[in-house]
Amino acid sequence: MMYKNLSSLKWLGLNLVVSAILINLLQGCATLNKSECQSADWQIIGLEDGASGKPSSYIGEHRSACAEYQVKPNLALYLKGHQQGVVQFCTYDNGLHLGEQGSRLNSVCQGELLHAFKLGHEKGKALYHLSKQLKGLQKDEEDIDAEYHLVVAQIKSDEELLISDNISKERRRELLRNIKKLTRTKRKLQDEIHYIQQQIESISDAYEHLKHQQR
Repeated sequence: MMYKNLSSLKWLGLNLVVSAILINLLQGCATLNKSECQSADWQIIGLEDGASGKPSSYIGEHRSACAEYQVKPNLALYLKGHQQGVVQFCTYDNGLHLGEQGSRLNSVCQGELLHAFKLGHEKGKALYHLSKQLKGLQKDEEDIDAEYHLVVAQIKSDEELLISDNISKERRRELLRNIKKLTRTKRKLQDEIHYIQQQIESISDAYEHLKHQQR
């Protein structure tokens, strides 16, 4: 009987913890709290949403957040502010910035606003891909360079053993074969490093040229 009571208490405690976590998660997802809903300037809220690239339909999130406080958003004011915010968001420079971060083209920009924003975004996306390529090549160069130095160190170690005293003929032949093999590997790695460095230089030039290209 005591065991059952303890088990029930444990389950009750667990349920309370889970409930508290769910409540916190739901509160954390709300776009506005009670105070913000009650004192809301819907034109400013619309402007902020538009300026951050959120669609006008995002007012639905605010409507849900404020419903429990019996507050309804002013749609007309929100849309007026949202349009003002969209004008701030849909610029060439912002498109360039977002493109460089790898972001997708935002559908909030329409009509005349889309042209400049899209031009900037396309350039930014091209810079993003070049930068990504460059980082990948630089990582490859680091990895191959590390392998190259390990091979060089092993060749040096084998050469030192080769001239040491009391070394058998068989061991000497084995070291010579290994040095020969490592030397081929060393040359191959040198060629790979040289090729990657050429690619890095070419992509770096392309990146700088595009970066400073005028609109």
